Parts: sequence; C-alpha cells; structure tokens
Amino acid sequence: MTESVTEHFDEIARNEAKRMIEPLLADIKLTYLTVDQKKLEEIMCVSDSYFRNHFANQPEMRIIEHRAPQEDGRKAKKILYFPDEAEQAIRKIIARW
Repeated sequence: MTESVTEHFDEIARNEAKRMIEPLLADIKLTYLTVDQKKLEEIMCVSDSYFRNHFANQPEMRIIEHRAPQEDGRKAKKILYFPDEAEQAIRKIIARW
C-alpha cells in the first residue's frame, strides 16, 4: 500500500514538473531555433579562425549547414545551424581528437 501511494505521488510530481517545464522548453527552442557561426563560436568560447580550422570545414558540420535563399534565387552567404544538430556534429568531431 505504501509503495502505491508513493508511486502515485511520484507520478503527480513528474506530471506537474513536465507541465511546468514544457512551456519553458518551447520558448528556448523558439529563441534558439537556429544559430549562426558567430553564436557557435561564442557558445564554444573559441575564435573565428579556430572554429573555421577545426570545425567549420569538417564533413559533419558541412552536412548540417542551412542557407536561406535570397530574392534572386541564390543561396545566402550566412550559414545557419540547428543547435541540436550542431551539438551532435561538434561532439563527433571532438571524439575523433
């Protein structure tokens, strides 16, 4: 009986925590839907040249690059990354070191 009451309270606590955290997580995802190279450098605390030499030209990073089309149909110069994809790619690159 004690376990079932405890499990019931644990389930209530989990559901309440999930209800409170989900809107915050959604806000974070909207705020950081994409990041550019400059933001990744800032997050990683590395210089522009270090990022270009060690990360930007690696196949893992090149695959996840996103460029918005310009009005004339060409791709924009600014590269955007999805944070989750960038994190996974960076982890793979670092794991090879």
